[in-house]
This record gives sequence, structure tokens and C-alpha cells, in this order.
Amino acid sequence: MKRYLIVCAIFLLVLTGCAKQKEEEKDYTNEFIGHWHGEIRHSDGPVAIYVYLTPTGGQITVPSEAIEEADFTTVTYEEEKATGVLHLGERMLQIEGSLTGDRIEGSYKDTEKTYDFTLTRGEGDS
Repeated sequence: MKRYLIVCAIFLLVLTGCAKQKEEEKDYTNEFIGHWHGEIRHSDGPVAIYVYLTPTGGQITVPSEAIEEADFTTVTYEEEKATGVLHLGERMLQIEGSLTGDRIEGSYKDTEKTYDFTLTRGEGDS
């Protein structure tokens, strides 16, 4: 009987600990919301990029590519990572980035080519 009570007590402690861990997981969605600006590190040199993120979507501007406030088809947030996809005719752009303080660093995929990018919080000069 004692062993049964000890096993039950340990089980309850583990269960309680797991429940508290779930409660403490941070929702990073709000950390991404707002204006961001930065550069795509393209083989021909840096390319300016401007991104506006909302809880359910966002827009991207890449002046040198004639992309002006194009709406993301989907935007998802998972922990400190964000992914955005948009379709421009035959082109598919995908952006994946990780949040570190007031910066997002990640990859910008344009159809089949992938480039690194860095964004900083704020609107920047478009």
C-alpha cells in the first residue's frame, strides 16, 4: 500500500510539473507584430526589404524587385519563429525567420534561390 501511495504521489508531482510548464510557455506572436526593415544578402549586393506583420498576415515590400506592399498568403508563428508565404504570379516567395531581441534573421526563398536576410524593428526609409 505504501508503494502504491508513493507511486501515486510521484505521478501527481510529475503531472503538476508538466501542467505548469505548459502555462509558462511564451506566446511570441505579439513580439513579431509591427514594422520591420532590413536587407536580403543577395549575390549582387544587399537588397532593401520592408515587412509589416499582423497576428494573421502581413505585407512585404522589396523596391528593387518591384514588390510593393504585397500581402502574404499565409503567416504562421511558432515559438520564436515566423514563416510567411506569398504568391506573385508564377513566383512563390517564402520567408522564415527567428526572433532575437529586436531582430529577425532568416532565409528569403524566391522560387528556387535562397538568400539570408536580417530585419530590424521599425519602418526604416522606404
